[in-house]
Amino acid sequence: MQNLQRILHALRHEPVDRVPVTVFLTSVTVELMEHSGYGWDQAHYNVDRLVELAAAHNYLGLETLKLPFDMTVEAEALGGKIDTGTCDTLPQLVTHLYKEPEELTFDRDLLCKGRIPVVLKAIATAKKRYDGEAAVVSSMECLTRLCIMYAGEQAAAGCDAVLIGEAASSGDLISSETDVAKACEILKGKTALVGYVDTMITLLHGTPEDVYKSAKECIHAGVDLLCAGPAHIPTENVVAMIQAAKSKI
Repeated sequence: MQNLQRILHALRHEPVDRVPVTVFLTSVTVELMEHSGYGWDQAHYNVDRLVELAAAHNYLGLETLKLPFDMTVEAEALGGKIDTGTCDTLPQLVTHLYKEPEELTFDRDLLCKGRIPVVLKAIATAKKRYDGEAAVVSSMECLTRLCIMYAGEQAAAGCDAVLIGEAASSGDLISSETDVAKACEILKGKTALVGYVDTMITLLHGTPEDVYKSAKECIHAGVDLLCAGPAHIPTENVVAMIQAAKSKI
């Protein structure tokens, strides 16, 4: 199966030849940035760099291309002041936009402001350049009408799936002691379950052997997709996850 076909089948609960290995988070590790020659802060406003950096993991064998990298695109387009971050830290909103909810107003010309045109062009470029090789996943925040409008334009630009990022759904809310097999039993057929190789303990600080073992446990438990995580994950740990997915044992 092609990577895109495998991922879309997994998301739809359809048969796949193996569990796909994806990136639904920040997607580019520091080691991959060094391999590319520039970091996040050099790519946010440049279409070609945005695409090339998002695709840097392709040589490892990961099966999605995710952009943009952060969750401030909409806030910036609305007029928010952004700290663009560094090579390994993501942009953050540094000022409050409104005092009252009713102050928030926008129309379709918002799609021409801030980085939104850069993101949409990058999606179209990535789709043309990597179609079939990797599923193009785009990140968005939740202001319902804005998200629907923005997601519609992302789909029109060529992205294959839209990710609703939930930064608050962290390790404080989802325990590393989660019973993956029980979660799969409850959720199977209702939603595609992504993960769950522990991000901090295993992916970030574990050995490749630890990652391989945990990834295999997740696959045998019944997860639909595996997912790599934060920027500082060692390359060898990402490779170990991919090898676990591809291994028939």
